[in-house]
Amino acid sequence: MRRTILFCFLGLSIFCAQSVKANVVYKDLSGLLLSSYWVGPCYCTSTLTTTPVLSFASGETVDFGRVSISTFESGLTPDAGPNQPFFFLQSNVESSFGPPNPTFFLTGSSLSFSSCDQSDAACVTQELGSFVSVDLIFTIPVGASNIQLGWVGPYDYVAPVPEPSTWAMLMIGFTAIWFAGYRRSQRAVLAPYHPPKPCCCIPI
Repeated sequence: MRRTILFCFLGLSIFCAQSVKANVVYKDLSGLLLSSYWVGPCYCTSTLTTTPVLSFASGETVDFGRVSISTFESGLTPDAGPNQPFFFLQSNVESSFGPPNPTFFLTGSSLSFSSCDQSDAACVTQELGSFVSVDLIFTIPVGASNIQLGWVGPYDYVAPVPEPSTWAMLMIGFTAIWFAGYRRSQRAVLAPYHPPKPCCCIPI
């Protein structure tokens, strides 16, 4: 019976271990994100959000969670007239790797543009309500040891959550520890009592 239970635990542990992502590190960015004023090349201003320079081992896959970045409105040009459309920008997430430290910069390729006529209120409402969600999962390239992320515009951040298989491994470990302690206590309770043997005294 004991061997059967032991083999069940070992088999379940191996199964869960196979389903866990190899070499994944979970990093919560809550309280670490830095904000600065961003001025774009199109009369547009917004908030630039960056992470600090974070260090990891080369080859590690890091899960930072998820970010949802909202579209924001670009400013009008100085000669704006009633026929000039409203322009909107949507940022994606940029990543930079190093050593010694990555050099972060926002390129035009990470920004997408859209426009609406000033009289088209429905289009403006739709654009201002749109956003893009990005899973912040990155693998540190060979030879690199640092990473920095950044994006522009309003955002909502969600911290990473370990996969169900990781929680399963923890539960199996706690269950195995509890079972071992339970078996010990049962042995202590059920162990038969053996009174001490009487001492045989040799007469003088």
